Amino acid sequence: MIRFMPAVIVFALVFFCGEACAGMSVNIGGKVHTAGTEDNVTAREIAGHLPLKLEMKRYAGHEYFAELPFRPEFSTERTSHIKAGHIYYWDGWNAFVINYEDCDISPYKVVHVGTFTEPEEVCGLLRGADENITVSVGISE
Repeated sequence: MIRFMPAVIVFALVFFCGEACAGMSVNIGGKVHTAGTEDNVTAREIAGHLPLKLEMKRYAGHEYFAELPFRPEFSTERTSHIKAGHIYYWDGWNAFVINYEDCDISPYKVVHVGTFTEPEEVCGLLRGADENITVSVGISE
């Protein structure tokens, strides 16, 4: 079990064009993980406000979330069926969310921002992390 006190997770978004996010590079406990990102207004808005440092909290045994210091425009396409190893935005708490367990959150709905390429590894790390972790988010060059 990996313990973080506080853990530092470094997110780096990579853009190949102004229309879509190409991917994220995520450093968790010293290991870099990648995630593909969705082509939606919410993912682009979040990327446009980087770099960020977020204090994330474990919630409901399936996710880590942090309130963003800005309110991004959000995509109208949303889901209540969240998946482990995926990244979401919930406008109810203006929250950046990383899920480590599948869950139906009905009646709530979130915007899908991205998906880790190795979700099992990332979820295992997050399941063993402390209740509060520090996340630094930045644009990769």
